[in-house]
Amino acid sequence: MNRFGPYYFLYVLILVLHSNLLFSQVEVSATGFVLNIPKLPKNQDILEVGNRISSYPGIYINDHSVIYNPTEKKWHMYGIVNGEKSFIHLTADSLTQQNWVEHKHYVDYGAQIWAPHIIYEKGKYFMFYTKIGVPRQIVCVESTDLWYWSEPELILASRTRSGNDAKNKDPMIIKEKDQWIMYVSMMKDSANWVVAYSTSRDLKRWSKPLICFDENTSMPSVESPFVVKRSDYYYIFISARPWPYGYLEVFRSSSPYAWKVTDKVKWMDWHAPEIIRDLDGKWYITLCGYEPERNGFSVFQLYWNDYLENAETSVPVPANNLNQVKKSATKQTGFIPAQTWLDTNGNAINAHGGGVIFFKGIYYWYGEHKLRPHLLTAASIVILPLTWSTGRIKE
Repeated sequence: MNRFGPYYFLYVLILVLHSNLLFSQVEVSATGFVLNIPKLPKNQDILEVGNRISSYPGIYINDHSVIYNPTEKKWHMYGIVNGEKSFIHLTADSLTQQNWVEHKHYVDYGAQIWAPHIIYEKGKYFMFYTKIGVPRQIVCVESTDLWYWSEPELILASRTRSGNDAKNKDPMIIKEKDQWIMYVSMMKDSANWVVAYSTSRDLKRWSKPLICFDENTSMPSVESPFVVKRSDYYYIFISARPWPYGYLEVFRSSSPYAWKVTDKVKWMDWHAPEIIRDLDGKWYITLCGYEPERNGFSVFQLYWNDYLENAETSVPVPANNLNQVKKSATKQTGFIPAQTWLDTNGNAINAHGGGVIFFKGIYYWYGEHKLRPHLLTAASIVILPLTWSTGRIKE
């Protein structure tokens, strides 16, 4: 590769200054660089919701879970419906499809059930949900196809510090390095609600819950926690603020184990969303709820204004076939002409009109990052190493 001259460096510097992304925000290390998150303009939210893309209207649906099955190339949704004695089961060939198809509901021997959350691991789907009773339980069922499920298995039924049965509900699971983290809304004692977390390495045995969000409230206004990792930050979406029909608030932390009330970065007129990505990498947010205008199930496009579209995230792009599932653990080792160029996280490189510079043994690719194709003022500069797997290129 040719070394570029000083005019390219001047061009890059002008682009960087134009976007207010200063060189001081880049830290070069032995394995590449760290891109610190720039401060947003005062009038710009970190999250923006776009247009309604798809829907299944007409009936009450509340907490739900959406996941893609690459074997049959279908999206599946399970969610609470009226009576709360079953989960509705919807499918679609496309996430953006109108009028999803309804199938036989999931039931648990007539028990009242809430808030399913589904994950995939090693050839199986695991659906965690709340089973109402004394004590209130978090249970799990397994499936290989998202159609037929195993017998429920108790996962969590803890007690409060005072010895009373804890009111656990609304499980949500992410994977952090080599362990799983399950977030739940629960009572820490006989009066106060918190968001707590448990950890596991096998999805079967879970640690004793610890508190990660506590505002000393006696109201259950910490419903439906949903956590998204982006780069070095963790965003927790919490609903019913205030309880019972309040809004959604988003809090940001550098740890997946602790958020403070002062960490709030977004307020939304929303309830119990799932944050998902389509096969093309675009982000979406779902909506259900009690109010008539929210009845049914809807999918809206979601935009992140944190300048980190290609950063590591807990919400990967779904594999669209079995071969991709098998290859997803293999890092890209080069760029192939006429195919999408990916970074080391498997995301398409978004660096338009860029230039490349060489600095201390590493090549850096500077370019325009178009957050919104039709809104140039939302563009910024991103810095991407031209890299196979470690942030370097051999000359």
